[in-house]
Amino acid sequence: MDLNSHRRARRMPRPREVRAAAALAALLGASHASAFFDDRLQVFVGESLTHESNLFRLSDGAPGVSDKGDTYHATTVGFNLDTPVSRQRFQVGADWSQVRYNRYSSLDHTEHNGRLNWLWQGGDQWSGNLGYTESKTLASFLNFTGSTAPDPLRTQILSGSANYLLTPRWQLQAIGSEMHQRNELSVRQSQDIDLSSLQLGVNYLSPAGNSVGVDVRQDDGRYPNSLTLNGSPFSNNYVQRSVGALTNWAVTGKSHLSGRIDYLRREYDQVSSRDYSGGTFRLSYDWLATAKTSLNVVAQRDISPTEDLQTTFVLVKGVSVTPSYAFSDKLRFSASLSANQRDYLGDPGIAVGGGNLFAGRVDHLTTGMVSATYQPLRSLTLLLSAQHERRTSNISGLDYSANIINLNARLTF
Repeated sequence: MDLNSHRRARRMPRPREVRAAAALAALLGASHASAFFDDRLQVFVGESLTHESNLFRLSDGAPGVSDKGDTYHATTVGFNLDTPVSRQRFQVGADWSQVRYNRYSSLDHTEHNGRLNWLWQGGDQWSGNLGYTESKTLASFLNFTGSTAPDPLRTQILSGSANYLLTPRWQLQAIGSEMHQRNELSVRQSQDIDLSSLQLGVNYLSPAGNSVGVDVRQDDGRYPNSLTLNGSPFSNNYVQRSVGALTNWAVTGKSHLSGRIDYLRREYDQVSSRDYSGGTFRLSYDWLATAKTSLNVVAQRDISPTEDLQTTFVLVKGVSVTPSYAFSDKLRFSASLSANQRDYLGDPGIAVGGGNLFAGRVDHLTTGMVSATYQPLRSLTLLLSAQHERRTSNISGLDYSANIINLNARLTF
């Protein structure tokens, strides 16, 4: 697609955009947040302005696109409700955003997020949650190499958990979820997935509030739209089983460690040479150096779901470091740096001798960001951030770099 055909001069503001901006300006003049239902209900509005230098994550000299950057704005409205009823707690929230691009108007869209959650309690021994989330937004261009077509992506997740205290120190736990993900862009519908997960475990709870545990898990991945290889339908369905150990532990009064280590095996319905087994982990360490200074470090080796047509899963290995400093109660500065290696595995075309162009693909993705958050009023939050992304790959034409600057204002009342 030649997106230069969408290029145009900056548009005059639409009437609804003018009304939204005027309403937001009036609200920003308020000096105090209003309270609804004893602060159990929060209503918020927001406006953000973003510029990306490489919107489609394309390499230099990519054909058909002479200008890869664009500026876009988003207007958001939403609410959150958190209300207790006896020993139960009910949480409801939703937000809607209208996103408009200055140059590439084909990407204009409206996105939404919604959630329902019931934190339930049964006597002194039973507890858990039952929840549902739904979102619709544009799929990322990060992995869908070379595409400039918008793909609205809908994700629905139904989840629940049940905890039972055998004793004050030992807890049994069951967690289940059902996820459905659908792409509107026809060329990406082979990536539609239904994922069912069940996890059973036992945890030890220390008197100090720390915990350690072990669990087993099974994930069943089903792709409703089959691939076609060599003229025949091909199924990407799989079963993944794992056993793991986890912890949530206060190392000192100012530091905290959480994470898990697993051994997993993924088996596919077709072509066993694609099967994978190995260890994974994710560890997060938080350190409160002073009352104003904190540090978070995350290290991981984990499998991420597919986001690309040429693969079935990605093995991600990396580390991130995020320091932050509060200059005052109203002003906070933070930064982050992450480096990941992404190994693209399980390609069905490779497994059956298809000779896929992306065989053995390995990417290195580095991201750095700095941000400042200013809260001049209890009801008003301003955020300014700058981010740089860089990807290098062993496959020609996949390298890219991008700079992103964002200004966001949010008012809660």
